[in-house]
Order: sequence, then structure tokens, then C-alpha cells
Amino acid sequence: MTWLGWTITILFLLLRPSDGEMSWLQQIPHFDKVIHFTLFFIWAFLATLAIGNGRATNRHFLLVFVAVVVFAVMTEWLQLYVPSRTADWNDILADATGGLLGLVLTKFWKINQ
Repeated sequence: MTWLGWTITILFLLLRPSDGEMSWLQQIPHFDKVIHFTLFFIWAFLATLAIGNGRATNRHFLLVFVAVVVFAVMTEWLQLYVPSRTADWNDILADATGGLLGLVLTKFWKINQ
């Protein structure tokens, strides 16, 4: 259930129209990439725990990584239809990188449990 809640949170954050005003955080170069990385890092971690039932295998990790990439591409594609949003390949790269690191750290954490 936690993973589903995080999925809904990501969709809300990435697909809501911008109000047009930039916060001071948005003025930091590439801050949006840090946000994308972090959102998908947590998503991959939670997804691995959700499907692995405490026993995540390499197959689970591969499945989650494919899901991360598909989810990243889907959210960017959907942003094409949201006013004041744009799709960006670099966002997909940040999403995939965050997801991959989330998977690596999840695997490391599971091994050392």
C-alpha cells in the first residue's frame, strides 16, 4: 500500500500544472533533476519491497528497473498534455538513475539484513 501511495504522489507532483511562479528552489540549477532522482529512488525501493515480500530476487530487481523506466517515460509523455509542463529526456535519465540506485541500495540492504 505504501508503494501505491508513493506512485499516486509522484503522479500528482509530476502531472499538476505549474502556477508559473518560480520558487527559490527552482532557481537552483538542475534542482528538478534532483527531485526526479529522489522520487524514483524511493519508488524503486518501495516497489522492490512490495513485490519481493522480503525475498527480492534478481528477477524482481530486473522487473522493478523495467517498471521504473516505463513509469519514467510514461510520466514524461503525459507531461506533454499538461499546461506549462514539458517532457525532457534528462528527466527520464534522472528517474532511471534514481531508480537504479534505489535498487542497488535495496539489494545491498537486503543482503546485509
